[in-house]
Amino acid sequence: MNDNALIMAAARLSGRAPPEWAEFISAFVSYTDARRDELVGANAENLQAAQGRAQACVALRKLLVECRATAEKIEKNTNQKPHPPR
Repeated sequence: MNDNALIMAAARLSGRAPPEWAEFISAFVSYTDARRDELVGANAENLQAAQGRAQACVALRKLLVECRATAEKIEKNTNQKPHPPR
């Protein structure tokens, strides 16, 4: 599955409710930072699980923070593709 559907939905939401979106992103950044802190403090037994959680949060955080710019690129690429003849 490709991330485009999530990116486009996040971009629409961020545009429709900017203050709420900013509040959500701020809370998610704090959540991501906590997962990173858990990774740093993880014992050997839990290290792989903590690393997986931290990596997933960082990837999702990047996707959400950059959703508007990425959505613009997706739309631009979609509009530039030739349409099949009817």
